[in-house]
Amino acid sequence: MKLPLLEYVKELINGKPFEHVTVIACQHLLYTNYAMFEKLFALGLRPENTFLIGKSYSMNTDIEQLFRKKNVHVHSYQYDSYQSFDTQFASASKKFLERIVHTGEKILVIDDGAALLENVQQYGSVVCGVEQTSSGYNQLANLDMPFPLINVARSPVKLVHESPFIAGLAIEKLQKYLTQYNSQSALVIGAGPIGLHIYEQLPVKKKLLYDIASSAKSLPELLSESDLIIGCTGTTSVPKELHATIKKGAVLVSVSSSDREFDAVHLRIKNPQNCSPHRDFYVDGLHLLNAGFPITFDGGVHAAKPEKIQLTQALMLLGCYQAITATTKGILDLDKDMSGQILEQYLRIAL
Repeated sequence: MKLPLLEYVKELINGKPFEHVTVIACQHLLYTNYAMFEKLFALGLRPENTFLIGKSYSMNTDIEQLFRKKNVHVHSYQYDSYQSFDTQFASASKKFLERIVHTGEKILVIDDGAALLENVQQYGSVVCGVEQTSSGYNQLANLDMPFPLINVARSPVKLVHESPFIAGLAIEKLQKYLTQYNSQSALVIGAGPIGLHIYEQLPVKKKLLYDIASSAKSLPELLSESDLIIGCTGTTSVPKELHATIKKGAVLVSVSSSDREFDAVHLRIKNPQNCSPHRDFYVDGLHLLNAGFPITFDGGVHAAKPEKIQLTQALMLLGCYQAITATTKGILDLDKDMSGQILEQYLRIAL
């Protein structure tokens, strides 16, 4: 499948600027991410200098094998339903970083959630980085970063143009459950870009939007009234202490990161232990979809439509180039002029 926007960015960058770079990356192992790495390889990155760890809930085994065939170092670990993903991933990331062999003049950390960026200071001044997610940015925002870190997560282009189709994808995945469980009322927790778009697109009779800073009703009160509860905060919006306040028969859906929205591990441990992050659970009168992980990931080769999500991958590719050429330390905005050019090209392609 051709992704012309990635080819456009590759031509903008040109040359072999990644030839002497070691890449340490945490990414979803999906087709569009593989396509982005192919452009990095074309721009000089050596597969044998590439170290990659995926997330167990967003890994496709076919894509993992494609990386391995390229001689990329892919770190393996197994998901356990009796542990929170964040606990598992912290342990896996530590082991992953211990096995890195630094062979380039510069280390580029491509991160999704900040687990790597928080733990690479030992490499010193040769490090630079890119963060893709808002949850990762929020973890790093108050730190004094000792190296250049490109903030793709909060790029206006990404926020404005990615959020609607991520929300649309979530609604598409939800359709069969809305019918199956006859959900008449919905509560969306989190009034960020994705939460707002989901609230606007959600096809139910009664819907409410909860934000901790502005909602008149308390969260426990809203939980007790809602048939469908969608978490979009990137944090633990419904901790285990509030599980008893949720309406019986309610459906819990994450459109977020990890499995933290509903403290999902505390529901999963009431079922037999397993190694699948895509099972639906019924426990204590509640329906937990996709084991508490984002409903947009189902183990397939694609999550979002490639022709749409290529915009995010193109911005990440730009961020990678900006990171290795940056001379200023700290969290830096993605280049506005070049990201604007990428958006213009994306809109031309979309037409």
